[in-house]
Amino acid sequence: MKKMKKKELWRKKEYPLLTFQSTQEAMAAEKLFEQESIVCLIVPTPRELSEGCGLSLRIDGQSIPKAMEKINARRMNVAIFLWEKSQRTWKKWTLEESKGYLLTTQE
Repeated sequence: MKKMKKKELWRKKEYPLLTFQSTQEAMAAEKLFEQESIVCLIVPTPRELSEGCGLSLRIDGQSIPKAMEKINARRMNVAIFLWEKSQRTWKKWTLEESKGYLLTTQE
């Protein structure tokens, strides 16, 4: 499998967005992901989302389970948002829902 580059994540809503309650958590998560070879990109939280501190991480959908495992181990407060293309809106997802999303995107 080809390793994704950070620039592929920029401005592409089809990739999941993780929002954080504090800037410190967002920065710490970015550092943690980089240490774990999870490709991520720190981006401003979209205006239509009133969640979090204003910074989000965009990651490859395949990385959600590993990313959430690392975040949960650090007890960080994070929300996952996935772009609902048909409704043209962001939808908040649980980890279980995101696993279903991964199955449909791999087909």
